[in-house]
Amino acid sequence: MVVKFFAHIRKLAGNTKERTDVKAKSLYELLDKLSKDYGNEFQSKVFPNNTISDEVIILVNGTHISHLNGLNTKLKAGDVVCIFPMIFGG
Repeated sequence: MVVKFFAHIRKLAGNTKERTDVKAKSLYELLDKLSKDYGNEFQSKVFPNNTISDEVIILVNGTHISHLNGLNTKLKAGDVVCIFPMIFGG
């Protein structure tokens, strides 16, 4: 599995562009592991209280998780998970 971090989420992940060393069976498990790896600031911005923040967009293989199974989305080797910050503006 590849996990890609974009914009300021990359900074929260220790300036990491992507990781290929994380194994998880579900999106919940992945976000829990990443929160433990990257600490409180990552967790508070991406996965506060074990829920997905309104400030991020997460895609699995190019599909928004709201069109999949949310936190219960199953993951497997070869999947690509992208974590983006929500973009505001006008």
